[in-house]
Amino acid sequence: VGIEPHHLRVVDREETTLIQVGDRLPAVATPTRTDPAGVDPICTEPNGPCSFHQISMTEALSRPAPVALLVSTPRFCQSDVCGPTIGLLRSALRVRSEPWSAVHAEVFMAPEAGDFATTPVVSALGLAFEPSLVVADASGTVTAALHFTMDATEVAAALETAV
Repeated sequence: VGIEPHHLRVVDREETTLIQVGDRLPAVATPTRTDPAGVDPICTEPNGPCSFHQISMTEALSRPAPVALLVSTPRFCQSDVCGPTIGLLRSALRVRSEPWSAVHAEVFMAPEAGDFATTPVVSALGLAFEPSLVVADASGTVTAALHFTMDATEVAAALETAV
């Protein structure tokens, strides 16, 4: 059995646009049930819009609570690691006692119409992939970021960093 090498590229913080722990979470408008902000659909979760579309990131950051921002596109997930992210976040928040502002943002503007341009949150976070969960404390400072794969334990641990 051959072993394929994996390359890891390490760069200085200034060489990447990817949001990092210690950065401020950008106040970017994300789609809500009342203001889709040009995104259609606002959520591709199979059972309709998830509960994380009540407020926009701009409103979440104005509240005195930690913020969980999940960027994912469930309908277009082709593996078992990105599909359940909404459910993982929902379950992790359900057992927490402190108030949270949680936001889900889709990756594409209007995929059902063939518009695969990315939503503003994707560039604001410097993403070139999904899913990503970015957690910030009540001051809006990023305390954790999970990218590509995440399980229930990792999501719970990421939330714990903000309280």
